[in-house]
Amino acid sequence: MSCPHKKELGDLTGPLAWSGGGDGTLLVHELLTGQCLYGLGATANGGVRCISLVGPDRLVVAGDDGNVMIYSI
Repeated sequence: MSCPHKKELGDLTGPLAWSGGGDGTLLVHELLTGQCLYGLGATANGGVRCISLVGPDRLVVAGDDGNVMIYSI
């Protein structure tokens, strides 16, 4: 699933939800509107299997490729 780039990550405010796709993308959704705000490439091969918020500013993502990505949010 693709998501059109609508905002810079630093501009995101409000309640957000994160989802992972079978194509390796990590998507950022705005909960109030349901709109997909941003899409990131999270894994090289395969799907996103785990998304976890660690503390107030770290998002950890793991996928089928065996790698772990850590995003500062």
